[in-house]
Amino acid sequence: MAVRELSAMTWEEVGALDVSRIVAILPVGATEAHGPHLPLGTDVVIAEAMALSGGGRLSDRGLDALILPAIAYTPVPFAAAFPGTIGISAATLTTTITDIAASLGACGIRVLVIANAHLDPTHVRALYNA
Repeated sequence: MAVRELSAMTWEEVGALDVSRIVAILPVGATEAHGPHLPLGTDVVIAEAMALSGGGRLSDRGLDALILPAIAYTPVPFAAAFPGTIGISAATLTTTITDIAASLGACGIRVLVIANAHLDPTHVRALYNA
């Protein structure tokens, strides 16, 4: 089976997929400080790598993995005071994820997995609520 990245596909390619075999994977990270030595996008890089790795494992088991574009903005109360950190409300994240799931469902994709690389409690609660 295959691992595909949604952002690199055309709508016709997506329309031709066998949606009964697809697991959509949504990488979720944060844009926040990670000390003076790491870039602000560290969580997003990790989440994308997790999604690709997990997609490969799903493919090995006969499923098609569809990697969605990453969410890079999330609640970041612990890092909010650091320059470059960009946060959104928990309600916004929850709504964003439920809206993404609804859009996938409208296309016939029934399984959504979140590859999460950000562990702020407010963020985790928002994911749980979604």
